[in-house]
Amino acid sequence: MAWGTDAQQACGRVLVADDDAANVALLERVLKSGGYGDVHKTTDPGELPSRLSSVEPDLVLLDWHMPPASGADVLAALREDPRWSQLPVIVVTSDVDARLHALELGATDFLTKPFDHAEILLRVRNVLRIRLLHRQLETTNAALEHRVEERTAELTAVNEKLRKAEIVRRDFVAMASHEMRTPLTVIRGFVETWSSRGLPDPDSAGPQLDAVRCNARRMEHLIHNLLLASRVESGNDGYRRRVFTCDEILDAAVVGSASVEPVSVSCDVDGRFEGDPELLRVAVANLVSNADRYGEPPIEVGATAVPGGAAITVTDHGPGIPEDFEPRIFERFTQASAGDRRTAQGTGLGLWVARHIAELHGGRLSYERAPHGGASFTLRLPLPEFR
Repeated sequence: MAWGTDAQQACGRVLVADDDAANVALLERVLKSGGYGDVHKTTDPGELPSRLSSVEPDLVLLDWHMPPASGADVLAALREDPRWSQLPVIVVTSDVDARLHALELGATDFLTKPFDHAEILLRVRNVLRIRLLHRQLETTNAALEHRVEERTAELTAVNEKLRKAEIVRRDFVAMASHEMRTPLTVIRGFVETWSSRGLPDPDSAGPQLDAVRCNARRMEHLIHNLLLASRVESGNDGYRRRVFTCDEILDAAVVGSASVEPVSVSCDVDGRFEGDPELLRVAVANLVSNADRYGEPPIEVGATAVPGGAAITVTDHGPGIPEDFEPRIFERFTQASAGDRRTAQGTGLGLWVARHIAELHGGRLSYERAPHGGASFTLRLPLPEFR
């Protein structure tokens, strides 16, 4: 802000401290004639501390001789007080030596007696202009410090994301290497055996071919999950909307889960909906596969209508998820122990993918322990009905 207009000059709050009431009146009159409307005054040096606190001036005009206190004592006290150490002070005096002493003690400027009206206004204007610039600099510095703090926090967050991404990458490499090594070893073993000994008799090749087929499907499932995780993580880019019914999602999910345990399906949701049925089928299939791998039969899949959408619940009758593992069930590449039920290694992506599919549709996936002790996952989807 530039100083010079009446409105701008009126922004400066001035406190006049002089034991001579005539000098106070004169200084007040000159200041107001120059456009400084916010002028405060005191003739009592003992009142100065309280006046400073109540007025909070931008400038003090301080008489050098205010019995019983001296201007030197008052100025020294101001400069020692953190609240007023930077407050501009113009010393008013006719003593040449006092001017030099005042400047040594930290006075900003001085006015000589007898007063020159033009000099008063010029010195006051210059000091207040410097005061304004100083405050603007403080504001700018504070804004810069705040911005630096924000940027530092942003960089810290980015670094933390990169650190977590590196951990995920290492986990992924370790998991993928382990998961692919086992089926590849089985397949390679049979191929090498057949290469050295010849193909087995068709009547006895069944178990060997089943093992090759099973491990090939296992690798296919791993690759499918990894590609699907990438698609889901891409957000709306991986979202393909079309019309579907809820029961076709459940039926396809149960078939696609390849569950070895019996699965009962019930659907109490009518109508057609819009969304990505392929992703939703995968989400439900992952929940069924999870129940098949870690739970106990029977596995129950049910869909019920809720306001604005549907709730799909998959429940098993197994031991449920260990309490200490519950906070981590939706993280990537994490798996609870399956005990004796564990028949095949998993990717640790099933629940993570299902949760992201739910969120992609504006819904959520939650877990709770079933009343009979098993695991119960509920996929709540705010699906708009298509009419």
